[in-house]
Amino acid sequence: MRTVKNILGIILLTGMLLPGFIFKAGAQTKFLVQATTTSITNEDLARSAGIMANRIESFTGKKTAFTLLYESRQVQFVMKGKTDRSIVEKLISHRGILGFYETYDQNSIAEISKNKVQAVSLFPKSVANGNSARIGCCQIKDREGVERQLPEEELEHLCRFAWSENFRDGETCLYALRLLGEGGFILSGRDVEKVNAEGGSKTHPILINLDFREEAYNTWAEATRRNMDHSIAIVLDGEVISAPVVKSVIEGGNCQISGDFSMPEAQYMVALILNGELPCEFQIVR
Repeated sequence: MRTVKNILGIILLTGMLLPGFIFKAGAQTKFLVQATTTSITNEDLARSAGIMANRIESFTGKKTAFTLLYESRQVQFVMKGKTDRSIVEKLISHRGILGFYETYDQNSIAEISKNKVQAVSLFPKSVANGNSARIGCCQIKDREGVERQLPEEELEHLCRFAWSENFRDGETCLYALRLLGEGGFILSGRDVEKVNAEGGSKTHPILINLDFREEAYNTWAEATRRNMDHSIAIVLDGEVISAPVVKSVIEGGNCQISGDFSMPEAQYMVALILNGELPCEFQIVR
């Protein structure tokens, strides 16, 4: 995982600007973000700004200057030239929390919930498949109705429900994540050493490749051995981005994420994973 760049710089009346990135007049793209928590420390604000700047540079390839406004808990970003504001807004406002989870299939979640979570009752139009990690699928507009029927409080120590990321067709699928010990996950984004995206042709689908740190190799190997022929869900910011079925024990500490996403969408996820998670949430001011 990339280390956040050093934040030592030039002190300004309003905060601090990274040295070497003072842009001359010309086309610029600016963003102002604010921490949503009032308890954020100056150190965490500076660290967050470094993470967000690294994300932008990873995705756009453009150097990004920022000014820290400590009193208002804000960060002003400036990029030379024009860029896709919608993608950059996601890069600087999303936490980037990554986790790898074991899953319950339809049969096992029905059993532990005493039949309160069943594909047939929650998703009448879905085809039941007892061995599937997908509990069921629906249109995004129908999610709230399904969520009202979930016995989340009764199962809070055993599982957490999560919906799949949706990029195009308006449909999303529900998963039940099996919680393990502290944190609930098998591994997290902090265990990732390297990540990149490849592919994009008709013969080579888009893949996101992850390599774990060496100290996580055994944990990953044991998890893949334990979940043979079952799905491990890869969850980013609370949404399942992929849930591959394990077909072999993985000894080398690697993982591939595939899905119905474009190369820009894959590169966006790489930028989030590569640069680590933010210590708190931020919102776009302008």
